[in-house]
Amino acid sequence: MPKNCSPLTRGIDTAPSRGPSAARTTSTTRTVRTTRSARTAAAAVGCAAVLSLTAGSVSAGPVATSQVAAQNDQTGHQLEALDRGLVAVGTEDGVHLSWRLLGDEVSGATGHGMNGPNFHVLRDGERIATVNDSTNFHDPDGGADATYTVTPVGNAAHNGPDGEAEVWADGHYDLPLQKPEPGTTPAGEEYDYHANDVSVGDVTGDGQYEFVVKWDPSNSKDVSQVGYTGEVYVDTYTLDGELLNRIELGPNIRAGAHYTQFLVYDFDGDGTAEIMMKTAPGTVAGDGEHITMPQEDLDGSSRLRV
Repeated sequence: MPKNCSPLTRGIDTAPSRGPSAARTTSTTRTVRTTRSARTAAAAVGCAAVLSLTAGSVSAGPVATSQVAAQNDQTGHQLEALDRGLVAVGTEDGVHLSWRLLGDEVSGATGHGMNGPNFHVLRDGERIATVNDSTNFHDPDGGADATYTVTPVGNAAHNGPDGEAEVWADGHYDLPLQKPEPGTTPAGEEYDYHANDVSVGDVTGDGQYEFVVKWDPSNSKDVSQVGYTGEVYVDTYTLDGELLNRIELGPNIRAGAHYTQFLVYDFDGDGTAEIMMKTAPGTVAGDGEHITMPQEDLDGSSRLRV
């Protein structure tokens, strides 16, 4: 991870003048509501910084890393080692299931889509269906207390993992968040926080996606507006709501729709996802490490070249 970068503008902007997101968020109750339609449930650089999201005890095991390397060698493409991603969503007329067809399970293509394994669908341990042309199934007899398993069978040289899921009885999943404390600008303006953009990536290397959530202050501003803003935070949560780390972008990254776009992906192919976004002196990474200016800038020896 780069530790040094050139200085950016401070937290006030006087010059007149939305990033990639995998879902929308709500924050009035400190939750991200991951809503799935009943029938369609589916499972930086001002100084360019790619920050590891696996600080502390959160790291990829050797199995996940070797699986990714093996897949990349066999296919020529960089693949994520993901799990089945099964979700079960309660509907007015039963339970709708959706899951992943993994890249190395594809054995060909037809006019209707990709060929792959068939899937046994089990409710509470009993098989209720075999799906041979889809990664979706609607169970009209399913209830809110059911547990589902999807198992790939046949039709592929390699069949991936099973999937297991309990039912989202309310048709969505609420992800608990840890809201940052409110603050006050140097001008004396008080501000609060709300959840803003969110993306996903396999941060821990276990095959499940984690959620990367950006917190914007209530005084965030457009580039055409003057004034201070509060600091921006970027959190990483597991699906259970555990906060893995928090990145503080610091006083030199202004809050607003046009300042912090971020990408989450396993860019280096090591089995765990990283985040790419704009940083500045004063940014504190999830492991507590500060991003600073290059030493030559501090020494006054650098020169601007145009």
